[in-house]
This record gives sequence, structure tokens and C-alpha cells, in this order.
Amino acid sequence: MMRRAGAVAATVVAVAGTMLAAPAAANAADFEFDYAVAQSWQNGKAWCVNNPGIPTAVGCWESRGDVLQVGDLAADHRSVGMQWKTDYGRAGICVNTHGKDATITYAINQGKHLCNKNMAEGHDIWVRVGRCDFSAVNCRNLANWTSWSGWVRYRTSY
Repeated sequence: MMRRAGAVAATVVAVAGTMLAAPAAANAADFEFDYAVAQSWQNGKAWCVNNPGIPTAVGCWESRGDVLQVGDLAADHRSVGMQWKTDYGRAGICVNTHGKDATITYAINQGKHLCNKNMAEGHDIWVRVGRCDFSAVNCRNLANWTSWSGWVRYRTSY
């Protein structure tokens, strides 16, 4: 009986130790979902991406200040978002729900809404833009977003 109790105690200690040593699993709650705030911006094309076809969204990465600038190019009652991910595990989306507020010209992109993030310096960030209809679907689910641009990679500044 003592042998059995010792074996059970050893098993409990081993299982508890494994549970404590195991790394935390990635969690959907870690995904950062932010609504863009009102602040005008202007950026050159080198730091921007827009979705294919007739563009409905433009997103620009401003490394000085770690700002995601997201602009809505179409008066179509859909929201636009700039999804992002880093090479060190952070990810999220900056969503503009304010309606058409941006323009693209030959050399300049301009808009009125952005998200100010604090990224680690000297790392890669990938961004893309898309759109979603909040009145029809749950836009917190990225599977409901459409018209995605391709991913574009930038480097955060030092």
C-alpha cells in the first residue's frame, strides 16, 4: 500500500511539474483589435498598401511613432481595416469605421484615422488592408473580411 501511495504521489508531482513548465498556448484573446481614432495623416506611397482592383482601402505604416494609418476610399457603408503582424509574435487589426475619409493621388496618400501602436524597434512588421460590413457579419472574425491586399513587409525603426 505504501508503494502504491508513493507511485501516485510521484505521478501527481510529475504531472503538476509538466503543467507548470509547459509554455502558454497562443490565444485568440492576444489578437489586438483596435478602432482607429481621428487624426489626419499624409504619407508617401513607399510606406502604403491598398487592396486590388478598384481600391477601397489604403493603409500606411509610419515607423516614426509606430502609427498604422488606415483610410477608407469608398462610400460603400463598409469599414476598412489594416491587419498587422510582427516577427516577434504580436498581431492585430486597426479598424476604421468612420466612412470614406481618404484619398490616393499620384505621390501622396491622405486620411483622417489611425491607430498608434508601440512596436519593438528593429523588427519586421507585415501589413495588409481589407474591408468588412459590420451591419451584416461579425467583423471581429477575420474570416468575414474581404478584398484583402497582399502582405507587405516593413522594418520598425530604431
